[in-house]
Amino acid sequence: MAEPKGKRKEQTIDKIKIAVAVAEQPANLDSLDLKQKIDGVVKFIRKVNS
Repeated sequence: MAEPKGKRKEQTIDKIKIAVAVAEQPANLDSLDLKQKIDGVVKFIRKVNS
């Protein structure tokens, strides 16, 4: 039997389990030029700290 409109079955989601699964995947730094931006930040930090 279908749920009445406006009523939904409550579902529990394990956010920690999802976060761990996502963190286990390698990061794609090609997206949005992240590799280039991270390299720039690293160079800046090294320059400031020297």
